[in-house]
Amino acid sequence: MGFEDYLVVKGSNVGPVSGTTAFRNDNSLIGIGSQAIDNVYQVLQSTIETGTVAGIGSTSVNRIFVKCDVFVDPTFPKYGDYYGIFTWGAVDITFRTEFREFPAYTQDGILGIDTSPVIRRVKPLKFLVP
Repeated sequence: MGFEDYLVVKGSNVGPVSGTTAFRNDNSLIGIGSQAIDNVYQVLQSTIETGTVAGIGSTSVNRIFVKCDVFVDPTFPKYGDYYGIFTWGAVDITFRTEFREFPAYTQDGILGIDTSPVIRRVKPLKFLVP
């Protein structure tokens, strides 16, 4: 993940029950979440860290830092624990010949995210299942 990329967190089970407010790196508002850390975030910083996962061994993970209105314990995430679902990716539209807008409704909690356009990957991510 690169600096200034966006990601979506859904189904989270950490953070405040009432949700979080996410900000862009320039401090402008991205969205207001209504449950735990479910929201759309912009990457402020990204680091690769190595840890040990039971049953897998040593592995590398991408630790992401974002701007929001709450502080989540700096030990989050712990390797191997489940905290929710997240998605990210770049959308390549260089082949388009015309402008097309896809508005995101990020200021009405997770309901807003769910009513935004859906973009699907052509090739799915590969992952390990414990």
